[in-house]
Amino acid sequence: MSDKFNNIPSDEETQMLSAKEIKIAGYDALHQKWIWDDLNGETLVFSTPDIQALSEKALKDLILENHKVKSPKDMVVNTVDEGFTFVTLFVA
Repeated sequence: MSDKFNNIPSDEETQMLSAKEIKIAGYDALHQKWIWDDLNGETLVFSTPDIQALSEKALKDLILENHKVKSPKDMVVNTVDEGFTFVTLFVA
């Protein structure tokens, strides 16, 4: 994993199944798959400075158009003080 994603905060109750660096429309991202409290999910992690010019809607649209996810029920965007933006995808 590159240094860009070294200091991502994590939740000790979340079991990480995989984490892989990818590019989405030219933006670096870390694609995580996880289990938390019997829920399976995936999160795309971006360095906040890389995507600061994008609105939340533009970021979600970018993901829907360029990431292999089929009709998520919901997408939650959360930016943390450590400089990362998490986009959690909830799929049916």
